[in-house]
Amino acid sequence: MLIIMTGGAGHTRDMQNRLRQNRNLRTSQKDKYSLRKRSAASNKHNKNIPSHQELSAEVKNTISKKVREKKKREVIVSISIIIALIAVTIVLIATLTV
Repeated sequence: MLIIMTGGAGHTRDMQNRLRQNRNLRTSQKDKYSLRKRSAASNKHNKNIPSHQELSAEVKNTISKKVREKKKREVIVSISIIIALIAVTIVLIATLTV
């Protein structure tokens, strides 16, 4: 026996029920989510670390230099990897065409 489901009233009602349940679930979880988000944000920062205004200019400059050097090293490593991959690709293409 072949039953053709064309989206009749039963399927539509089921969809409406699922949408209502999801909407209710979303609103019931909203308070829990905002509470977790607030507590995570407050625990995220260690109270022993001085704020940006409390640091001296020399310390700020030292931190900035270290961050710039680290970023520069990361860029150099990334470029080196890309160049190595391009070289390997060229060698593979050269060997396959011979």
